[in-house]
Parts: sequence; structure tokens; C-alpha cells
Amino acid sequence: MNGDNKSDFDKIVASIQDDMDKEAEAIFSKKVIEEFKHPHNIGRMKDPDSVAVITGSCGDTMEIFLKVKENKITDILFMTDGCGSSIACGSMVTRMVKGKAINDVKKITNINLIDALDGLPDENKHCAKLAVDTVQKGIKDYLDKNGGENYARRSR
Repeated sequence: MNGDNKSDFDKIVASIQDDMDKEAEAIFSKKVIEEFKHPHNIGRMKDPDSVAVITGSCGDTMEIFLKVKENKITDILFMTDGCGSSIACGSMVTRMVKGKAINDVKKITNINLIDALDGLPDENKHCAKLAVDTVQKGIKDYLDKNGGENYARRSR
């Protein structure tokens, strides 16, 4: 394969990518696209204080890993096998809760997440529910292992 063929190939790939980007921009907010293309807090954590895994109605699975100290989420990572919206929701929800007190995080809803992403198409709103539900399950698991609601109240 010579340089000219590769150059033509690169031009085709760039053109396809541009078309895909334009289609995404017509459907998704800039924040959703940014979180999907450059996700934050993605990965699996060694020795987490809590792990939660939920498979959503669409078949996407979200995993959340939490580190908690003095009733605050000091670190959070996520993994998903899902679509771009699931990645964006996992990324944004971790940014929303990192450094926050458990009692504050327990109040976060999928609507809060959708608002933080400047919206999601109706067919992708279940991804926000999946991300928030997984965080809430992780918090419940942590509290169950550490004295439940009374622990959270004592640690304010």
C-alpha cells in the first residue's frame, strides 16, 4: 500500500467521522458528546468500599465503584458496556457526586443528571436512570455494610 492510497483512505475516514459528528450534534447536546468522547472517572477500582452493578432495561450494564471517607464519596469510577449515552451518563454522574456527602448524593435523580447533560433524547433517558440507580445501589450497599442510615446521620 503506497502513501497515496493511505491518504485517500484517511480522507474517507475523516469524511465519515465528520458526517457522524454532524449527526450526533443534531441529536445530542454538546455536553453529552463531550462526556461520551472524553469520559471522566472510567475504570475499575482496586479495593472499593462499595460496588454496584445493574443491567438496565436495554441490556446495558453499569458498574459503580465507590470510596467513602467521613460520609463523603472521595472517589468514584464507572464501567459500562453500553452505548454513548450510557457512557456520557456514567461519566457525568461520577462528576456530580465525587466529593459530595452521601446524604446529598442520595437526593440526586435521573432528572438532575439529564439536566446536567443539557438533555437527552427520550429514547436515551433510561441511561440516566441506569447511572443514578447504580450510584444509589452503591450507596445502599455501603450503608448496609457500615450501619445503615444511622451511620449516614451520625457522620454529617
